[in-house]
Amino acid sequence: MDLSAHTDHGLLTLVMQNELGGLQIQHDGNWMPLHAFLINTGDHLEVKQNSLLHAIYYHATHLHVCSLSN
Repeated sequence: MDLSAHTDHGLLTLVMQNELGGLQIQHDGNWMPLHAFLINTGDHLEVKQNSLLHAIYYHATHLHVCSLSN
């Protein structure tokens, strides 16, 4: 299961990579792995800064889905 590429709606988002891997950010049209944490600029901050700061596209691959069934 994958999480499709997106930007976040708010001002700032903290995004952290765990030991499973698979979190990637888009830079210059290429997907790059994220190995630590990211302070992500969101859509509202991009608008407030008149596109001086751009919202970051990111996605996750190889998500592990946990079941909560008994």
